[in-house]
Amino acid sequence: MEQAVVVTILAEPEAIFEVAGRLRPEMFTNRDLALVFRAMLQLYKGSRDIDMLTIEQEMFAINREHAGQLGGLAFIADQMLKVYSALHIRTYAAWVLRNWALRQCIARMSKRIAQASDVHADVMKLMSEVHRDMQQLEEEFADTSTTRPVS
Repeated sequence: MEQAVVVTILAEPEAIFEVAGRLRPEMFTNRDLALVFRAMLQLYKGSRDIDMLTIEQEMFAINREHAGQLGGLAFIADQMLKVYSALHIRTYAAWVLRNWALRQCIARMSKRIAQASDVHADVMKLMSEVHRDMQQLEEEFADTSTTRPVS
């Protein structure tokens, strides 16, 4: 779905309006697509046109080495062969956001599991920290329509 988000914006740049306030590059598991999305966001925030040339230029401005490894425009052009419908950009974004939130749950709980393994752990303090971790994550994603299972 990360690819669907990026390719949809490539095909229909105005689709960025639907996801710019919801997604962040660090939510992407694919670092190549994250770089492209980061470039798109920078262009959007700078009120610049989002097209293949400006995306490539922005990718190189953000991370010359990584963009060079991708072949810049060649990587973007390859993605364009897999065009998705902009009608479903919200669904694609919800999928990316939901999976990022699940990865955050795993990461935060992994930390607490390690702490719970200590036989001297303060149980009440640990439960409070678990609650606080999940509450922070829940607050960050208060819009339940973006975190419910995507079918």
